Amino acid sequence: MNPTILLIVALTACAGEGSKPEGNDTVAPGGTGGDTAPVDADGDGYPANEDCDDNAPWMWAGAEIRVGDVRLVTQDDVAAFCAGSCAVAVEGDLTLRGSMSDLSALSCLVSIRGSLLISQSDTVGGDVQIDDGRALTSLSGLNALTSVGGSLYIDTNRRLTTLADLSSLSSVGGDLEIAENDSLTTLTGLDALASVGGGMDIDENNVLTGLTGLDALRFIGGDLTIDYDLELSSVDALFGLQRVGNDVEVAHNHALSTADAKALVSVIDHIGGTVLITGDGS
Repeated sequence: MNPTILLIVALTACAGEGSKPEGNDTVAPGGTGGDTAPVDADGDGYPANEDCDDNAPWMWAGAEIRVGDVRLVTQDDVAAFCAGSCAVAVEGDLTLRGSMSDLSALSCLVSIRGSLLISQSDTVGGDVQIDDGRALTSLSGLNALTSVGGSLYIDTNRRLTTLADLSSLSSVGGDLEIAENDSLTTLTGLDALASVGGGMDIDENNVLTGLTGLDALRFIGGDLTIDYDLELSSVDALFGLQRVGNDVEVAHNHALSTADAKALVSVIDHIGGTVLITGDGS
């Protein structure tokens, strides 16, 4: 969906709150009118009739478009992201990479035209350093995100246990990569995802047992790769998949039977490239 349309809708909703009528203060609960103080439930200094979200102290203004790429590295970066706006669209890439444990302050984010990278690893001089001290366990705060125009990478988050907060995401324009998330057992939360414009790679998620959450997925524009997910025993959630634009590879998933891997391939209406099934269970 065009992020501009999303912002117009959000801005209209915020504007619909109306401006504070002159001489007519909002009456606080239990008040009697007159000179009583206006209601400000979240204490941000903006009364309820001027605040687009009076339950979130980090949001009070209308919609905003951020031009260019945005990189958030610390928890303070996350806390400052909304900067008062109730709806933010990022025109470039958004990178969440570093020592952060809570994304709930990103609840204003509605769309990303570029790519989204969520990773708890930093690469410096060829070395990979994992910050397990404040690693993410959820993606709370991304609940309003409906589309990523570029690619979505969810990689190397050692303590991430759920994708439930991506429940509004319906499309990824580029690649979708979910890899090396050692505590992720399910993909539930991606239930609204219907299309991936590029390839989809589900790789080396050591405790992932099934692909539930991808049941609505119908289209993958590039490759489909499911590799080295050692506990993966079912791919039934992908049986609604209709089209893969390029190659399909299902390999080295030791708990997945070869028969189940072949069954997945058999139900896909169109595969534009080659098929490789190898190293799975008997």
